[in-house]
Amino acid sequence: MPELHVDTIVKDFIDIFKESHSALGIDNLSVSIMGILFFEPGEVSMEELAGMTGYSLTSISQKLKYLSAFGIIKRRTRPGSKKVYLYVENDLFRIWNQQIKMRYEPEINIAKEKVPALIKKYESEATSQEDIARLEVMKNYYSQILQFEDVLNKLFEMIDAIQK
Repeated sequence: MPELHVDTIVKDFIDIFKESHSALGIDNLSVSIMGILFFEPGEVSMEELAGMTGYSLTSISQKLKYLSAFGIIKRRTRPGSKKVYLYVENDLFRIWNQQIKMRYEPEINIAKEKVPALIKKYESEATSQEDIARLEVMKNYYSQILQFEDVLNKLFEMIDAIQK
């Protein structure tokens, strides 16, 4: 793995980023890219990222495709240039909001759309103790989904209040 070619303060910050993100299973290059972009006050070109990380432009480009899917890293070109510049909004609350929504909204929305119909269907069809027990598990799952959605909405409201 190449050594980072950046100032000590940036390297120290990236080391903290790596430690805090390693538990999430994010690889070192991805964390390095996110850390550099988060810490830099302006935009950074892909070429500069390659120089700072010691990785090839191809490796940087591949990781950026992966990271861009999460909506954290933004790409920009400047008028008259094909060079791609990258940046990250340095607002952790906004980043976390976005990540939480991306992670949980699909499960919540699908459950809210489909589980009530299943419950209704199987309430009239469940006759054995086993079926009734499974129906209770489904009802509990749905109830917890709704409760979790409520918790998330309250969290988002609190974050919005902090940001104002």
